[in-house]
Amino acid sequence: MKFFKKFDKNLYGRDLIVSDLHGCYSDFRKELERWNFDPEIDRMFSVGDLVDRGPDSRSCLELLERSWFHAVKGNHEILWLDAHKYWMNDFQDGDCPVDLKIQCTLFFKNGGELSEDRSTYFHFKKYIEELPSIIEVNHRSGQKFGIVHAELPTKLNDWDALGHMSEEEMANTLGESLYWGRKRYSSNKLIHPPIENIDRLYVGHTIVDEVMELGNIRYIDTGAFLCDGKLTMEVMK
Repeated sequence: MKFFKKFDKNLYGRDLIVSDLHGCYSDFRKELERWNFDPEIDRMFSVGDLVDRGPDSRSCLELLERSWFHAVKGNHEILWLDAHKYWMNDFQDGDCPVDLKIQCTLFFKNGGELSEDRSTYFHFKKYIEELPSIIEVNHRSGQKFGIVHAELPTKLNDWDALGHMSEEEMANTLGESLYWGRKRYSSNKLIHPPIENIDRLYVGHTIVDEVMELGNIRYIDTGAFLCDGKLTMEVMK
């Protein structure tokens, strides 16, 4: 797995981004049609959380097989991996670690659904494990966009600082914030200094009524799985 993945400019089509899918595959297909998405030239980026809560997690996972679909890993992908690892006995050294049992409980509490069989699990496992946690998209306009599932740690306000960190350092120091964090959103909505050296950072995880920006962080999870929510898809610009 490459923790931080960079994408070169798309010179022929558009770059779009979609909010947390949570199994809402039919809504995703409708949005693709509304935007006249062309898989031959367009690219679709995702803020993660493809699975759980909605009606069709499997179809959302199958998007990982498409060359035009690029997602970061969300906390629900982590829960999916850990819960399946527990249920499929896919662990080493005897007894199952306690943290796997805890993650399995969290998985079900958050709308998780197990795959039908071991072959399905191992098929999608390889795709999920390869998901990066941070994506950088170089846009043909000259802008640079970042994507993480939840947030960057509050102490990290320079995107270029990531370039000075090893993959191991990023995993050890950023992981919890990238998958679970909400401190930037909850701590200070009025004074929100922009993250330097990135034009916009797209995040999901925190459900908002409408897409909103705090500084140059764009919150796009509008609760696709909720009865009063919706899926957000937009062109990155």
